[in-house]
Amino acid sequence: MDLLHLEYNGKSAKLPIRSLPAKIKPQLSYKTSVGKLSSVLLRSGINPLVQTENISFQDIIDKDDEIILDGIGEAVDRDTLSTAYYDPANPQPETGFEFVDVIFGPDGAEKQRRPHLIRSANINTLNPIKITKQLPINEAFASFVFKQTHQIVHEDGLMRDFLFGLAQDLHQSQTIAVLGAGAKGNQPLIVRDKGNPYRAFLYGEIGTGDNAGAYKLLLLLSDQELKLPEA
Repeated sequence: MDLLHLEYNGKSAKLPIRSLPAKIKPQLSYKTSVGKLSSVLLRSGINPLVQTENISFQDIIDKDDEIILDGIGEAVDRDTLSTAYYDPANPQPETGFEFVDVIFGPDGAEKQRRPHLIRSANINTLNPIKITKQLPINEAFASFVFKQTHQIVHEDGLMRDFLFGLAQDLHQSQTIAVLGAGAKGNQPLIVRDKGNPYRAFLYGEIGTGDNAGAYKLLLLLSDQELKLPEA
């Protein structure tokens, strides 16, 4: 579980964050008379460099280029796998390439190309994440596309009081807090090593009625702002 070093109201705390499940599914297990079933990754024996849709019936009779018999059916350890890139015209792995970030404008036109930067996570460093300003909820939801959502959770009573107070302030003011990393709080957030930079926001909500005393605090990440192109 990742930690978010957050500063609020003159105090700072390192808070656990976790990703929301894309879809809640029941935990199913399959068993037979000889034990529990589990999935295993096996080598299929299919040659990935051969375009199978272009193979004729005669090719299948004369040769077996689409099949690699060596190692077929072997169990594969996922931790030993790595990504390789191939040129369709060359069956050898390609190494002479660069990763490039392509920047697009509001009108969809390409604005800039630059070398891809390898960034380090900055959400749990010596400098805590700061709340730089607060935006009305409607304005924030109409101005940004949120691509990731993480829930901030507590592990003890002190953490809960810290998070409940923040969620209560945001709920009562109907605002979303804008976050910033770095010593001055003016940098985007990078959740994981080699990850992308994101504008970060905090959404808070507290329960009422039967749910009084409950709270929800979400970390919203965006890398796309909604803007109208110039006329």
